[in-house]
Amino acid sequence: MLQGQRGADGLSSFLDKSLPELFGAGRQVQPVLTLYKNDNDMTLEYLQEQLNNSLDHFVSLGEVLNVSYSKLWPTERGMLMYSLLMAGRRLGSLMAEAHRLQKKFITDVTGLELIEARGRLMNLMSYLDQGECDLDIAYSPSEHSEPIFDPGEIVSEENLGNLFPAKEQSRDYVNARRLLIESSRINYAELDECIKKVNGRIDDLLADAKSLKRNKEQRVVRYEAMENHYMKTLWREDREQLIVRVRGELQDEDNKGKDEMQIMQALHQDILSEYTVGNDNKTLALINMNRSDKEACAKLMAEGRDSLSCYDMMDHFRFRESDKLLANHMNSRYLLMPCEEYQGKLFCNKAAYELAKLMHSAIAAYVGFDKKLNAAFLFAAMRDLGLIFDEENNATLMADFIKDEYGEDTSADTITKPLRKCAGKKFCMLDENNTRDFTTKEIEKYKDPYWRCFSIINKVLDIGDLECADYLRELHPTIAANDVFDELDENDKKRLYFLASVLRGETLIT
Repeated sequence: MLQGQRGADGLSSFLDKSLPELFGAGRQVQPVLTLYKNDNDMTLEYLQEQLNNSLDHFVSLGEVLNVSYSKLWPTERGMLMYSLLMAGRRLGSLMAEAHRLQKKFITDVTGLELIEARGRLMNLMSYLDQGECDLDIAYSPSEHSEPIFDPGEIVSEENLGNLFPAKEQSRDYVNARRLLIESSRINYAELDECIKKVNGRIDDLLADAKSLKRNKEQRVVRYEAMENHYMKTLWREDREQLIVRVRGELQDEDNKGKDEMQIMQALHQDILSEYTVGNDNKTLALINMNRSDKEACAKLMAEGRDSLSCYDMMDHFRFRESDKLLANHMNSRYLLMPCEEYQGKLFCNKAAYELAKLMHSAIAAYVGFDKKLNAAFLFAAMRDLGLIFDEENNATLMADFIKDEYGEDTSADTITKPLRKCAGKKFCMLDENNTRDFTTKEIEKYKDPYWRCFSIINKVLDIGDLECADYLRELHPTIAANDVFDELDENDKKRLYFLASVLRGETLIT
């Protein structure tokens, strides 16, 4: 079962209700999208319900006022006008919130037929104008008498008609009734402005929907806003729930006799099927099929927004990240297998080997091999940071790797000779205060190329708790100040950092 997480701000969290299954069947029960940080605050579902109810209430009340206005007593007119103003304020506040939230979604957040809603509001306000609701309240005691406009006199005349019992002719009641009558025209003016703002926001929402279908850049920005919201507020708990499900599958008696990869592949395939070809919402299924193409997903969302909800969008990101997590886990298991190249005695695993190859351009640009000794410090840095085996006699294999991948001729002796003076210590532990068999001058000479190699590798690996000399706790200034991997294309860069996350153990589920 996938559940959402209580978030901290803005559009804060999805809280899934009881979901029958982790995937697939979970789409049958909508989660609850909360808009603020507290459990009791408004949900998107509640906002949509309140918007619809508020619109209906406002129009119904306005129609009562319109039909009955000329037949009502002045106090009734003032009360109804004030009630309509309050209803308009509530509708305006809810529409303002929806307008704000729409900036975070491609799909519609209001749950209203916006054109129809605007038409209802415009028609009502037109009727109210025609019914002279925008004028001061007047009262004619009889058919042939002159109208009275003074609120105090109007209240006195109303009292003569015995509509109000003695207790409601007290000063407080009289003052309240006078205020309602006196402020009616002002209240109507405020109401008119309020509804104009509501209609303006509806126009903005309609224009936004049209713009999203035409403007690729705007779609992508909005897609990223949804993505950021999901990753910030929902993915952590969804990930935890997925891990629970995976562990359950691994321990399931029905899977007895299968290895981990077989179980993971079967689960992954089930999820792919349920969210794509098995998805009842064909628009969402198509979006899920294109999950790796941000622009394509955003375009499909904009074009199919009439058949998609905000919940569908979060469902998409849940699937995308879950799919990625499972795929990365299986890929990581493979990459952490022993590396067979170089007799299986050089690199600790396949990920380390691939990472070392991708760092070629950075090593060439920021270290180089114009000084043959630099090969020794590259070897030492890779060994100290756990890419190559420490206990193997593998300097010859390292020389072969440098020739194969970096195109530089070197020898095992060139690599091992400078490192012999480490006297059993890792080079990363040495500095001017701990030179072992090196002279201080040698340490000063060798420290810079080693620091560059170490920094290039650790700029990717980002190992913060490694035992080392103090100077290595900061990146070499040249390495820190530059994008040392700028010669790699985007795919290779992504691969480089993925390999680093594999080596840190971040991509494994169990």
